[in-house]
Amino acid sequence: MKALYFITLITLFNSHVHSSEFQSGDVIVISLKCYICPVIEDEGNGPFSHSGIILKRKNKIMVAQALGPVHVVPLKTFLKQKRKEGKVAVYRSYDLENSNVPENRFISVYKKFKNIKFDNDFSWDDEKLYCSEFVVKFLNRILGFESIRVKKMSFKKNYSIWKKYFKNKVPEGEKGYSPNDFIFDKNFYRIK
Repeated sequence: MKALYFITLITLFNSHVHSSEFQSGDVIVISLKCYICPVIEDEGNGPFSHSGIILKRKNKIMVAQALGPVHVVPLKTFLKQKRKEGKVAVYRSYDLENSNVPENRFISVYKKFKNIKFDNDFSWDDEKLYCSEFVVKFLNRILGFESIRVKKMSFKKNYSIWKKYFKNKVPEGEKGYSPNDFIFDKNFYRIK
């Protein structure tokens, strides 16, 4: 059943008939294949450990992501990063849906983030970016105001693992945003 769901999802995303259902600026979240990803999911109370931004280019669906330096990949490549038993979902911002952002603005804003290095420390600065930090800052810049508000991060659920990961410098209480926060953020709704 999971394999059928994944095949259906890939077909839906790659079909030109259905591509009109997705917009540039939609947020795609997945269960990523990485050693710390199940901990990110558990800490965030949801199934997602990675996020990206959908960018439509000439009827092709691409995804901008901060995984390594910020870059764009075809949707099919993005989906291959999913764990076998993982999940995929797409969320849309009410604020973005109700705005008239021209398509070329998405590409020009993306270019300002392109090649910024990945932030393994999950700090909320502009020198490096982790996945959902990139998504939040990208969408806020597109909209021209702070539509998505960051929150205080908690690492208490898996503190011993985080302590090892961060080499004793756990950013407990620092501002941030997790891929699972899109599930709970009232500024977003899930689309097909």
